[in-house]
Amino acid sequence: VNQPPQPPVNTMPAGGWTTFQDTPVLLTGLSVADPDAGDTAMSVGLGVNPATGTLTATSTSEVTVTGSDTNAVRLGGTLTDVNAFLAGSGVTYTGVGADWAGGAVFMRTTDSDGAQSSLDHAVVTIVNQPPVNTMPAGGWTTFQGTPVVLTGLSVDDRDAGDTAMSVGLAV
Repeated sequence: VNQPPQPPVNTMPAGGWTTFQDTPVLLTGLSVADPDAGDTAMSVGLGVNPATGTLTATSTSEVTVTGSDTNAVRLGGTLTDVNAFLAGSGVTYTGVGADWAGGAVFMRTTDSDGAQSSLDHAVVTIVNQPPVNTMPAGGWTTFQGTPVVLTGLSVDDRDAGDTAMSVGLAV
């Protein structure tokens, strides 16, 4: 009995990935299943909208990577080797620009004969980084009734850009 060819099946994390703005994220949780792939070569493509980010990956002795540092990378190798590469967090997503808001990562896997493929996607969610207040470790010392200049104060908010911030001080 001959079985009809089975298409590959991509697995991507249901909740996608979450990262802080300006922080690359490793695309973990990716894998491919294909019951009739055996040890034949297959191709896995990952892509993002070029306005939202780039993908980075580096070839290994088992998996060939093309398109690194662009919006689309292609991985070539056997099913076992590609899955090992993906399990090792072989692909990184980096958002574009100071105000990047994340986006969808698309995954297309194609059989060695090119007849069967699977297309799926998951979302990269960017979370707002809170501001960081810096104060001197020892605080300030003064005598009662004597004013003190509060030096060494600073506020850093990586994703505020040119947006106005409000800072309050209280004793």
